[in-house]
Amino acid sequence: MARDPNSRVTCDLAVAGYMHMKGLRVLGARRVRNGYEFLFLDDGRFDQFRLDFANSEAQVFDASVRALKKLCSGGVAS
Repeated sequence: MARDPNSRVTCDLAVAGYMHMKGLRVLGARRVRNGYEFLFLDDGRFDQFRLDFANSEAQVFDASVRALKKLCSGGVAS
């Protein structure tokens, strides 16, 4: 992906979703070997949004989705 000098990258899908929801502009997205890479235009809020995500309900939601996914893949009896 071409990099703008004001761009920042995250490989965390949940953080990328949060940043997008908060209004950061997505400049690019692609699959990489072990997951994803999202390129955002940083208007000065990128680092703050990373911190905000850790204390948000969005992070709680993401953790719940991951836990439920593990239940389904772990052979839990229904």
